[in-house]
Amino acid sequence: MKLSVVIPVMNEAEIIPSLFAALAASLGGIDHEIILVDDGSTDNTVAAIQKAASSGTRLVILNKNYGQTTAMAAGIDHAQGELIATMDGDL
Repeated sequence: MKLSVVIPVMNEAEIIPSLFAALAASLGGIDHEIILVDDGSTDNTVAAIQKAASSGTRLVILNKNYGQTTAMAAGIDHAQGELIATMDGDL
């Protein structure tokens, strides 16, 4: 079974490297995809994700801040796993 991890983020460029490190440590050996939803960030969050992303990562970009619930729903809409886990980006 594939696990989809959906993570909405907004203005969290500084924590993206540690987020990816924690995900790699936690998900090693598990068939998974990571879906990050940028909820209208005005900092370098998108660039930080693109720099740190691995092959199993997808980025959904919302053109403005719609809020966590909408961002989470957008990520779930893009999920392809049989199981879906959601979490906050700021660990």
